[in-house]
Amino acid sequence: MAHDPAPPPPSGDEQAPVVETPATSAATPRKKKHIYLRLISSMPLAVTVLVHVLLVLAAGAVVIQQNFIEKKKTFEASAPTENVSQRQVEHRLQVARRGGASGSSGSPIEVNRVFSTAENALQLPPLPDLPSLSGPGGFGGFGGVGSGVGLGAGTGMATSLGGGVGLGGRGFMSMSFLGITDQNVQNVVFVIDTSPRMMDLRKSGFRAFEIIRNEIGSLIGRLPPAATFNVILFGNSHNPYADLNLFRPELVPATTENKEAFFAWMAPVNTVHTNLGPRSAGSFNAYRRPPFPENHGFDTTITNINRLAAVLKPAIAMQPDTVFLITGDVSLRAGWREPPSADFLRQERAKWDRRSDERRKDLAEYEKAVRELAARGITPESIDRARGAASRKAQADLAEANRRLVAAGKQPVVNINSLYDIERRADELRRAGINITIDGRGWKVDDQGRPIRLPNRPNMEYTPPTREDITWNDIHLHINRLQRAFTSKKVAITTMLFVGPEDSESRVEDWSVPLREISRRNDGKFQVLTTKRLEEILAAQNAARNP
Repeated sequence: MAHDPAPPPPSGDEQAPVVETPATSAATPRKKKHIYLRLISSMPLAVTVLVHVLLVLAAGAVVIQQNFIEKKKTFEASAPTENVSQRQVEHRLQVARRGGASGSSGSPIEVNRVFSTAENALQLPPLPDLPSLSGPGGFGGFGGVGSGVGLGAGTGMATSLGGGVGLGGRGFMSMSFLGITDQNVQNVVFVIDTSPRMMDLRKSGFRAFEIIRNEIGSLIGRLPPAATFNVILFGNSHNPYADLNLFRPELVPATTENKEAFFAWMAPVNTVHTNLGPRSAGSFNAYRRPPFPENHGFDTTITNINRLAAVLKPAIAMQPDTVFLITGDVSLRAGWREPPSADFLRQERAKWDRRSDERRKDLAEYEKAVRELAARGITPESIDRARGAASRKAQADLAEANRRLVAAGKQPVVNINSLYDIERRADELRRAGINITIDGRGWKVDDQGRPIRLPNRPNMEYTPPTREDITWNDIHLHINRLQRAFTSKKVAITTMLFVGPEDSESRVEDWSVPLREISRRNDGKFQVLTTKRLEEILAAQNAARNP
């Protein structure tokens, strides 16, 4: 096959032709294109530049129109003059100071006056007038319009012991109740102990409870319509759920209509000594326990729980911002679970076995006492009958004495439920003008005046326990699970313990420990209320009304 001849070698005057390869092409310097050439050679780039030019021109036109064509509205920080043609509207802006936990909020801060020359600028809608209602037994002081003012759709709120202000919509509000100030409150639930122990004469009962009741009404009377509220009453029933009385099943708006209904419902609560507790309200609205949501994580073996955790359940389920809980004492027993654990059953059996010799001695003493009493014609059954008769007579004497006290305009004596209470509080009853003689024949002394002493009969057969006590840590975990099960945000729980001068310091401290822990774990506050403190609150209210 013939091949093309190879090219002749170049002469000295000729240059070899340049053969372009990828490497030489990349290394060759390129001349930059003119901006015009770039625009016409790239259509997307041309469109982008055109759009930016049009946006700049439009923005410039808007600025020119606002600054040179339309008339501007001006605000002047100076005082109005007589030559102002248009009516000026004056507004004072107040910002509530953040209050502490132990006192009412301070005076509001007043800023400079702001004037507007625009007609109807910043005019606020008038607040509705609220009724001032009073109930039986010196009950009253409800109603009134709060002094706080809101800007926008929100409305401010203030109580007799602290003010609040709303800034737009459902904004900031401050609420002061019985000396405790809470911030950012929009929805509130009051949980109130109405058991006879709250009305005990040693706590200045009816007078003190009247102050608490009036303060609740005063605060609710000042809530703005944008807020919501509810009230839950509880007593000392063994089944706290059955004893709950709710004003409404859920939070209700703080409208004038709802406030008037609440005043009428709350007015008769604990005003008559013969009708105390949750059922003394205008109506009884029982609590219907809702089922727990799925994956709730609750300990289903806990079948009985302390009444504080029980009454907090419906309050938390309503999803308020704040819960105020007031009680007269605290049962230190947290509750129990059923069935008990195997370890607990083994421990109880071991305790029983260790006390076997002691029980046999107790049984021998009991049988000896029964034989000695039988020789005097006394039996355990006759002792029970005599004690029951003495109790019925003492209670009848107490009821008659209370009737005379009420007729004389004095406070009755309540929370006395047994012969033991009457004997233990004999000095207190005498100071109140009540003298009750207890008939001890047949159960304390025999016909010859000799004392009757019958020891308790010991249980000689072992009965395995059917329940196991739980701890307060279980209660706190239960409340935490309530928060997670029913609310999207944590409910602040503020607790208050109402005590009297005869409640010992050790007892008050024992009651305070669980309440303080509940508030600490749930972003709330805790305080001890005394009759003296309530009187100070009442004096502050009167001073505010009559400066």
